[in-house]
Amino acid sequence: MHSRDFGYITGFDVGEEIFYNLNQSISTMLPNYKGEKLQVFLQIMEEIIRYLVLTVRYKRDDMFGFLYTEERGGKGNKASEQDLQDSLLKHFHYSGIAYGATEEVNNFADGGRIDIVYSINNYTFPIELKKTKQKITDESIKQKYLEQVHSYVYSYQQLGIFVLLDLNEKDKPVNDVRDLVYLDHLEPLYELKNQYPDYIAVVIIPGNKPLPSDKSTYS
Repeated sequence: MHSRDFGYITGFDVGEEIFYNLNQSISTMLPNYKGEKLQVFLQIMEEIIRYLVLTVRYKRDDMFGFLYTEERGGKGNKASEQDLQDSLLKHFHYSGIAYGATEEVNNFADGGRIDIVYSINNYTFPIELKKTKQKITDESIKQKYLEQVHSYVYSYQQLGIFVLLDLNEKDKPVNDVRDLVYLDHLEPLYELKNQYPDYIAVVIIPGNKPLPSDKSTYS
């Protein structure tokens, strides 16, 4: 009721649309996934969606400066996963669920290291961060990254988060921001009843960005 009467979930109308689309995907793919653990996951996704929209709408400052081309004071395609991790953690630490975020946990699952872990009310959700300079498609993301993220999920709460920093040259317009968040899944190894399928929320953060005026060709 508060959200409906006084503002948007995520703080932005487009962010709220992304949020509800993701929630609908979870309801469709995981119809039995309800209660407090779903609410915790959605709280985390609310902050990540807010972060995504802010990277586009907010000014170039210490938090988002690394996302721009070197000519515009950023790090261009030299930006690192650590830059993204530091920026996203800073965002989390200003949120209402700051207490749940832990940076870089070793031996998190199957001996692996995870970049950010959110633990709230005994519910734990892994957040894996990567960067790429290669062409991005939903299939390439699935093949190159999601199996690693799934290995962090299957002993926890069925849902994980993968955030990909796109460092490709922006020689075409970036997709609508609503396309940059979606739910994906890998078929499991064992042909069992599969009553508890694991899913990954994928978030793409555009980096190596020129300013809009840099795209102008008039003289």
